[in-house]
Amino acid sequence: MKNICFNIAVAFCAVLPLTSCNDWLDGVTQTATVSDEIVWQDAKHVDKNVNAFYTALHRYGQFGETQFGGSLTESLTDAFKYGSVSLGHRAGHPNVYVTNPSVVTPDGCLYNVWSEGAAYGSIRQINQFLAMQKQYSKFSEEQNARWEAQARFFRAYLYFQLAKRHGSVIIYENLPESNDKALSSAEETWKFRRNGHLVG
Repeated sequence: MKNICFNIAVAFCAVLPLTSCNDWLDGVTQTATVSDEIVWQDAKHVDKNVNAFYTALHRYGQFGETQFGGSLTESLTDAFKYGSVSLGHRAGHPNVYVTNPSVVTPDGCLYNVWSEGAAYGSIRQINQFLAMQKQYSKFSEEQNARWEAQARFFRAYLYFQLAKRHGSVIIYENLPESNDKALSSAEETWKFRRNGHLVG
């Protein structure tokens, strides 16, 4: 009798999840990943995407995590006066450039933001945002213009960070179709940065 009860209980426990699982999952909204289309159904989600672009101001700003890389030679004399001679962000980098010029090589230097991938990675995110906006946004013309203006500003800001260090850059106005696009000329770079898009 005990074996029969035990077998019935095991069978019930095994079948119960199979019969109730589908009903329970029907009411669950998947939130681990969100599709582009879902983002553009709620203005709050779009705002969060735009807010992520503002981190560039901290990254390349005067007091940001890449302060010296971001400001280049601004306030350099103050850094010499009060800074350290040890290699490191903020105070140390300016002094090292003067006291040890061998740290600047063709393969890399502390001014560089090209190899970090940060600038081009952010530019790709902005281009993806603009592409998804054209495809999915059903918001008002005024709201779309505000989001687009913010995205274009930050794309220009990132190209400015690249251009003032490297001169010529690879201009991506849209999502890239390949990885072998040629460098722009310095003139094309500064025109693009100034206008936020390529001009004739």
